[in-house]
Amino acid sequence: MTAKMAAHGRLGNDPRQVQTKTGTEMATALMFCSDTSKSEGVNDLAIGLVAFKNNAGILLKHCKGDLLSISGDVQINEWQQNGETRRQVQVIVQDFVSNKASRPGGRKKTIPGQAKPGDFNNAIPAAFTQEIKP
Repeated sequence: MTAKMAAHGRLGNDPRQVQTKTGTEMATALMFCSDTSKSEGVNDLAIGLVAFKNNAGILLKHCKGDLLSISGDVQINEWQQNGETRRQVQVIVQDFVSNKASRPGGRKKTIPGQAKPGDFNNAIPAAFTQEIKP
């Protein structure tokens, strides 16, 4: 049986590229989701993200603080640290939606007639300033 998970949150660190032993591209990151079900306030749940191949490439285009919605298979990562057993919920990302607006080359979208910062002469497109005659 496989457990599935969907989550929405912000990246807690910049995604890190990892090369597997077989040469497959892989990316890892940490995502924080707010848990408002606690009576004492808002707590964050840390979820490890693991993405492979195309999803890894897409995840690597994001950075700390970006908002994501993800879904995928759940696994528990377990390790020893200072004699203590640590556990972390990880999601093998199969699908995600980025809430980051990105454009090729990082350019901002320009709209004809749109005001540029400090340019108040072109603040209103000409189509809205034309006089309408009956």
